[in-house]
Amino acid sequence: MKTTLEILKSAKSASRDVALLSSETKNKALEAMASALESSVSKILEANSIDVNASKGILSDVMMRETAGIQVGIDFRSEEDAMRKFRLANLMMPFSTAMFANSKIRGGVDTGYKSFRALSWLNTDADRCGFAGKISEEFSFEDYIDCVMKTPMIFIQRDGQPIVINGDVTFEEYFEHGYCGILPTIDDYELAANLCFPEVRLRNFIEIRNHDCVNADLKYAILAIYKGIFYDKNAMYECEELLKPLQYKDFSELSEEELEQYPESYF
Repeated sequence: MKTTLEILKSAKSASRDVALLSSETKNKALEAMASALESSVSKILEANSIDVNASKGILSDVMMRETAGIQVGIDFRSEEDAMRKFRLANLMMPFSTAMFANSKIRGGVDTGYKSFRALSWLNTDADRCGFAGKISEEFSFEDYIDCVMKTPMIFIQRDGQPIVINGDVTFEEYFEHGYCGILPTIDDYELAANLCFPEVRLRNFIEIRNHDCVNADLKYAILAIYKGIFYDKNAMYECEELLKPLQYKDFSELSEEELEQYPESYF
């Protein structure tokens, strides 16, 4: 079986060849490539017996196999600076998602949603997606770690091989009691943190995640907006003041129906 790297290299090589074809032939070739890639990815997951979406949202497979997004990384100077940017990025996230909504078509059909990708994330896994914490002004590094600790685990690795857990225990339980005789390591925590997918993820930078892929004319606009706000004290303050009236419940109550109105419902 091909490795993931080999599959991606083959796809990259094939995409160069496809660019030389006529439009009709190109579409057929792209469909064949997509089908082959999906089949290969499925085989890799099945071979490792890892069910990333076990007993989770009805659109988790759609998110994994059919969507693509653009993420933004913002650095920070201190915990105080990080938490301020983390909070503001979370408050901005629904509006940013709406501004760059670009996934209404699925399988050639208008889904009725401005961002079917955003809808799929809302229906993927409530334990590891959505907002980390309550977006409170008191949120800290320790609070974010607590969120990771309370998340059900998917798998760990030993000697390069996956050991499947699929939600049997949270990392907190694993940290206290181990799992089937296996004791936790810092690498296990880092893997668990990487398998949490909140709207905004805390790493050694702020990872702002939930934007649809857009065309070449707009992709840098996403970065420019965040740079303009997060690296200017006045702009950051004004944005905070603008969003201050909104509470956590205003975001947690965001329903699938509201996605149909992106971006009109927000602007």
